[in-house]
Amino acid sequence: MMCERAVANPNMAADKKFTATARHWRCVLKSSKSRGTMLVYFSQGSAHTVEPTVQEVVDSLAVDVSVVIDNQSFEDFCGEFGYDLDSIKALRTYEACQRELGSLQRLIGESAVKELVYEVECL
Repeated sequence: MMCERAVANPNMAADKKFTATARHWRCVLKSSKSRGTMLVYFSQGSAHTVEPTVQEVVDSLAVDVSVVIDNQSFEDFCGEFGYDLDSIKALRTYEACQRELGSLQRLIGESAVKELVYEVECL
């Protein structure tokens, strides 16, 4: 994984107070099986002073993609997290998680994604 500081995280436009003080990273993950690369934006609170580890980024991805795997529709997602079905913020969050799922599946394969989400212990 390679990371570089980013001005912002395009997936976090809603929380302006946190976004203004957070440390944002543009990370590129590469599969050891040469399936290509995946771009991930990762944000940390301002107390973090070092570049994120690959484990931290992958753990965060696992949480994000589990949201889509465990909630097969936008309606299920809203019900699970208490969002209003008319919420643009909720829709954008759900769509971002869907994009991450697709990208991660292309990078490591569908079965490896399920293993990551259901069998690997997070940090």
